[in-house]
Amino acid sequence: MEEKIKYAFLKVFRDQIISIVLYGSYARAEPKPYSDIDLLIVVRELPEDRMKLHALLDNVEENLKELYSMLEEKGYKPILSPIILDIDGASKIRPLYLDIIFDAKILYDEKDFIKNVFEKLRRRLETLNAERKRLGNLWYVILKKDYRFGEVIEIE
Repeated sequence: MEEKIKYAFLKVFRDQIISIVLYGSYARAEPKPYSDIDLLIVVRELPEDRMKLHALLDNVEENLKELYSMLEEKGYKPILSPIILDIDGASKIRPLYLDIIFDAKILYDEKDFIKNVFEKLRRRLETLNAERKRLGNLWYVILKKDYRFGEVIEIE
């Protein structure tokens, strides 16, 4: 599955792709029938026209029809759910990354771009002694166990 996703994005976005990251239930190998296929896509530049971006994503999905059919035969209803950021936006630590870094599968990463961004966040979380917890089907992160009321916690 990962290779099909990677090649579909590379085929459509070509040299614009910097990183492709699978995360969420598919990355953890625990998808449910209606789980999204969560992706973080980093590109050199976002198209200025939003409709052009939607057309590119439609083309990616067209290239994934075979994968979708295979997943549907197994009882899944795949929905591609990409978050697409340009290189500047992706280089800044985002709250979303707190969810991604724990189970991310980096499918493609030019010059280790996103790996380095994630490593920077991991190091910061280690200094805070942060911990990821599960509550039912949900995940959350305790940034600092010994947090004191009013204390400001910076992650970047």
